[in-house]
Amino acid sequence: MSTLRKAVLIGFYGVGNLGDELMLFTITQWLRHQGIETTVIGEGADAITRDHGLPAESNIPIIPVWSIKDSWFRGRAWQLIQIFRRHDIVIVGGGDLLRDDNGWKQFVYTLEKLILGIVLGKPTFMVNVGIGRPDTSYGRFGLRTILPRLRSIIVRDSRSVAVCQKAGAAENVQKACDIVNDITEFLDPVQFEQHRLACTSNQRSYMLVCLRANSDVYGRYRLDDGRLHRLALALDRLAREADLDIRFLPFQSSPQESDDSIHQRVMASMLEKHRASSLPWSGDPERAAAQFSGARFVLAMRLHAAVLATGFRKPVTLMPYDHKVVQFAEQHHLSSLLLPETLDSEDDTFAALDDSLQAGYSGSMDEDLLNWRQLSLFDDADSGC
Repeated sequence: MSTLRKAVLIGFYGVGNLGDELMLFTITQWLRHQGIETTVIGEGADAITRDHGLPAESNIPIIPVWSIKDSWFRGRAWQLIQIFRRHDIVIVGGGDLLRDDNGWKQFVYTLEKLILGIVLGKPTFMVNVGIGRPDTSYGRFGLRTILPRLRSIIVRDSRSVAVCQKAGAAENVQKACDIVNDITEFLDPVQFEQHRLACTSNQRSYMLVCLRANSDVYGRYRLDDGRLHRLALALDRLAREADLDIRFLPFQSSPQESDDSIHQRVMASMLEKHRASSLPWSGDPERAAAQFSGARFVLAMRLHAAVLATGFRKPVTLMPYDHKVVQFAEQHHLSSLLLPETLDSEDDTFAALDDSLQAGYSGSMDEDLLNWRQLSLFDDADSGC
């Protein structure tokens, strides 16, 4: 690598989401190994710099979909454009950032950053992303217009490949496992081992439960009080019969949404309260990975809880609240899904969890999924600039 290159990385970072923080850590480490230094454009710039030691700037709408005063009258949009101009590469990722089922404002908020990179003549990429099948005319037009103009698109599921192909971007799309699946390649081994030993110091084995507070955000997974109560009783029974502790691990901790709130509701209904504990939120990658490394079993509503479970080959039951969880289950051949209607029966819920625990890890990746050791942003002969 002859020269150090600089990239701007745009994503939903710095707002207390563990999955996003793990992607940020892993993507920036992957880029650093290629001689690419990163400035992060995210929602919480101060938190990004504090937690990751990376230069960061706040994301802002360039097209003033929310506030023209904040974007242009205060000069923040112009400042963001100048940051793009000073860098060699533009990267959007990771996560499901480009989807129109969250409304046109959120769709444009991501799309405009890709447009800016293209207009400025920068090599522009999407990395470790999911791209939702567009439901709107503006979504279809936006994808057809922009995706074929990107240098490369690395997606994490087959649905996204199909969307890219339909948008005319078949030649520049690649499918890989979620980059967090390869997180052990980038962890500090000493810190990871220290956290792993701390996680397993108790003589009793444990399972992890990772729910999402807003489980029905896409209208697929309603968790009312009755279903949460039956889940609690099923966990009680599993804890007794398998001699497990139950550790609730939050992936989101912010004023807008906190997974601890739904965890506390489940814990309040449990009878085996002495076996249940709520772990504090932490964005530390070694600490998070260590929890999954030491677990005997994982119940995952959060996508990256499932990613970490499979990365460490742990038995896992998925709660498919979004299509990205369904896609992940399919391409990793994970058959244990806890559907919302299953939670209408305590016995069925327990049976689903117990069957998964007893079966052990049985997943396997699709053969066409690349791992990140096989991927780089540019070919060796291509300077990219």
